Amino acid sequence: MFCGNCGAPLKEGAKFCPQCGTPVKTETLPEVIPAAGKEIQPVTPPAAPPAKRFKRSSLVMWACGILLVCGLGFGVSQLFRISMEPCDWCGRTPTLSYQLSSGGYAYICKNCRTHCMLCGRRATRHHENLLGTMVFLCSDCDRELQELYEAFS
Repeated sequence: MFCGNCGAPLKEGAKFCPQCGTPVKTETLPEVIPAAGKEIQPVTPPAAPPAKRFKRSSLVMWACGILLVCGLGFGVSQLFRISMEPCDWCGRTPTLSYQLSSGGYAYICKNCRTHCMLCGRRATRHHENLLGTMVFLCSDCDRELQELYEAFS
C-alpha cells in the first residue's frame, strides 16, 4: 500500500502515513448480496473459435482413396492384356500379352510366367531374348544369362 497524499510506502495495518501524517483510508468493497432465489453465475469470456486444421484422418482417407484408384487402374489395365491366344511356350490359354521390341506380341500363360524357363524355380525376372520371344527366369539364371550376353558382345 501507498499513501494517497504523498505516495510513501505504508506498512500493513498503518492508520497514518509516516511521512506526511495523513490518515490512511482503507477502501472496502461493498458486499454483493444476490437476489432471493437466484444464483450468481460467473462470467466467462467467449471462447476463441477453434483453429482450422487439416485433420490427420482426412489425410489418411485421401491417401487410401488415391491408392484405391491407382489399384483399380492397374487392375483394369491388366484385364486388357488377357488374351485367348495360345501360350508361345506350352500352348495353354488364357495368356497375358507382352509387347515386343519388334512391335509384335508374346503370349505367355500363368504357368510359364511363374516358373524359370531354364531351371524351373520361381521366376522373378522377364525379358526379351535374342530370338525376339519373352522369357521368364529366376534371378540366378538371369545373372548367368547376362554374363553370357556380355561375354559374346
